[in-house]
Amino acid sequence: MKKVFKTTALAIGFLSLFSGLANAQTYVNGNLSTGATAENGTAAPAGYTWSEVQHNAGNTTVANNTIGSSATGTNSVADDFVVGGAGWAINKLTVYGYSTNYAGATSPFTALNVRIWSGNPASGGTIVYGNLTTNVMSATSDALMYRISNTVAPAPLATNTARKIWKIEANINVTLPAGTYWVEYRMTAGALGNFAPHSTPVGVRTLPGYNAMQNLNGTWAPLLDTGFPVTPPDVPCDMPFILEYSTTPCSGTPAPGNTVASTTATCSNLPVNLSLQNLTTGIGVTYQWQSAPAATGPWTPIAGATNSGYTVTPSATAFYRAVVTCGAASGTSNPVQVAVTPCYCTAGATSTTFEKIGRVQFGTINNASTSTAGYEDFTAISSPAYIGATMPITVTLAGGFAADQVKVWIDFNKDFDFDDAGESVYTSANGVGPHTGSIVIPGTVTAGPTRMRVRMHDTSLGANATPCGTSTYGQVEDYTVNFVPCVPATVTTQAANATVACGANTTFSVVL
Repeated sequence: MKKVFKTTALAIGFLSLFSGLANAQTYVNGNLSTGATAENGTAAPAGYTWSEVQHNAGNTTVANNTIGSSATGTNSVADDFVVGGAGWAINKLTVYGYSTNYAGATSPFTALNVRIWSGNPASGGTIVYGNLTTNVMSATSDALMYRISNTVAPAPLATNTARKIWKIEANINVTLPAGTYWVEYRMTAGALGNFAPHSTPVGVRTLPGYNAMQNLNGTWAPLLDTGFPVTPPDVPCDMPFILEYSTTPCSGTPAPGNTVASTTATCSNLPVNLSLQNLTTGIGVTYQWQSAPAATGPWTPIAGATNSGYTVTPSATAFYRAVVTCGAASGTSNPVQVAVTPCYCTAGATSTTFEKIGRVQFGTINNASTSTAGYEDFTAISSPAYIGATMPITVTLAGGFAADQVKVWIDFNKDFDFDDAGESVYTSANGVGPHTGSIVIPGTVTAGPTRMRVRMHDTSLGANATPCGTSTYGQVEDYTVNFVPCVPATVTTQAANATVACGANTTFSVVL
């Protein structure tokens, strides 16, 4: 078990932190500050303390090596906590982060995403609160600490102020029954890289019960410190965070206010996050989300949607609301409509540093592109595509490599995907190009515009030969093609040859 501090708030000033909640308490998951003086005797700047990476007392041959872990972009960190008694009504989370060499007076952090899991997220846990797309950050401020490496072990290192630690806070609304949970979080600091410092107990590299996890690009793994110098065994790490909660039962009739949607217009099968305008506090609050085809109903409970927030992946336009219950009293949120329209899947490339699409030629399309974006929308550029015809296509690469391949798809049946039989219309051999081929427009398509997608990818490094998602290298471009009927022409000339003098006239007929 970790070093955990639980405090019952009795003083009026402390109660103000909890918006007047009675029996307000805190859960502190680990230490971060190591004092105003570093091990080498250097004092921290006035008003600040150090958060100094530690070594085991009496052993100066090895110290912890990790100053912080990535918890941004597609990465996140998670750590566990235990809810006891009748449960906790959690209303606030505080985590910590730093952005190396950031020297601004105000926090660089702009977003915090939070999920709470029942059980270990790496081994069968289920999400009971939140998501990694909604920004729940409510405040961020100077934590009055600087993160530094150890200043004596295994060799003296100077202190520095390159890593100011910031508090990042979120107002959350979730009631959890007794059990073991994990809080997962991800932070954003604009264009700057940012990191989450580890818990730092003084005089030891780790403590029993330390078991934090890190999700790197979708894969969970234990958060371990290999030591400096690298010295087996690796030691487990923990993450510092604070939860503020109440154990007081709820009372009165809930008034959840409006239903808030992260977007009210979306593509089919893309997630939309739903939340409530007003917080309902206390133990015993329950939630049931409902959906309906119209604002007046009929309303149908959504199976499993029993948390204060809900992430829906709609396939059709619908209305959503939540019934919030405290004891025998219930309140219903005002519904929100989420309009759904069909959309094409997203696609692109992570990097166009080495190769990209230089030009696409198809019908009347002759488009040279110079952008370095992984995806470019050229659907404003179109070409007729004659029904039943065979049409040439040429894709020229910029900075092509021998392993590069071009693939082209056309949505023949106009159902907003490229998955149907025959919609993969061209695949080049690998090479630097230009890549030239022919595309057959079926005689069964209906007239009108549709989407053509062109992808170039490196088949040897981070390849993606599908119409959706990203490749490591390459580029994706979308165009519009307009199916039009192809009318054969018959030309009838005059019956016999004739000589026409300069300046004279003759006639012939053309029948279409």
